[in-house]
Amino acid sequence: MRIKNLLLIGAVGAMTIPAFAQQVDLTSSIVEYKNRKNTEKAKHYIDLVKTKLDEGGSLSKKSLDKYYFYRGLIYSKVTLKDSVNALPENWEIMEENFVKSIQYDGKFVKKSKYNFNLALNKARSYGYKAYDKKDYKTAVVYLKRAVDYMQNGFNSIDTNNLYFISVAAQYGKDMETAKEYADKLIKLDPTSEKFNRQKLNVEEKGSEAYVKALFDARKNCPENTTFVMDLVNHYIGNKEYDKLTKTLDEAIELDPENEKLFFAKGFAYAAMDQEEKAIEAYQNALDVNPEYEDASFNLANIYIAKSNKYVLQMNDLGMSRADQKKYAELEKMKNDEFKKALPYLESIHAYSEGKNAEAKRLLKKLYYDLDMTDQLEILMQK
Repeated sequence: MRIKNLLLIGAVGAMTIPAFAQQVDLTSSIVEYKNRKNTEKAKHYIDLVKTKLDEGGSLSKKSLDKYYFYRGLIYSKVTLKDSVNALPENWEIMEENFVKSIQYDGKFVKKSKYNFNLALNKARSYGYKAYDKKDYKTAVVYLKRAVDYMQNGFNSIDTNNLYFISVAAQYGKDMETAKEYADKLIKLDPTSEKFNRQKLNVEEKGSEAYVKALFDARKNCPENTTFVMDLVNHYIGNKEYDKLTKTLDEAIELDPENEKLFFAKGFAYAAMDQEEKAIEAYQNALDVNPEYEDASFNLANIYIAKSNKYVLQMNDLGMSRADQKKYAELEKMKNDEFKKALPYLESIHAYSEGKNAEAKRLLKKLYYDLDMTDQLEILMQK
């Protein structure tokens, strides 16, 4: 019986030796870190604990809680001491152990959250500093870490970090990452004008993906007129003027004081040779903003273009009495169109304080053709 008891005690003792070995290394690590301030030795001992656990060793629940916290803490000190040159695996080990400590929800959970948050802020700070220095590749690396830390450690997402990852990746020509994070932003908040704009920024203009993103942006942000103008430019580029006018009508209902929408509508009608509708739309733009030079200039050009048609007919006439009579009629019609164009050019000249060279050139021509010598003389003196 005594022999059996001795053997039994020996067997129990043998079972506790592995756990005891891990405990010794864990204690040594903590002593080196807390009392002797030797981070490297502390790291050495805590890594020995990791090795023995991987080989089948074990720790009590209380010690395991302590192990996760101190391994995260020690690696945070090693990593944050020289964050820029720290090995990527050191960041990963720090994250892994702080997250496990937080999930373990034991005695050290508050300390783990506090120290993990310090690491998060450090990663985020380095990310934005790298972005400001236009080191976009490094910015993406650190901001990704900040995003992972927030999500894994605190079950939280900072969309500002996601946004700058997408932008930094875009500037760094890493379009795959730029698109990935732009998509994440849209999923988180499809109504954000900023996120929809970034989605458009990372897609190649004219591509199928860009067109889809453009329509999604229009749908997600119906009151945003900049997306309307993007869609307008898309339709203009593809000469889809019917779709263009329909889109503009919807946009004008939402923003009737936007002169650019009326201008785009005038452009579309002019492209479809619907002069009267174009004139109406351009005039609507001027009703909103009387100083809108582009609308005035296009209106003047419509009337000048109409006058040119009469000039062509005049040039085809002969010297007969009938032709001369017809010539006089056409000349009057030409001059009437010139007179319609005149106030728009004069308006441009006045609002631009004579700095619009093309408006001044056309004014000279009209004054000359209409025998407005006094106005021509004043214009020439300026």
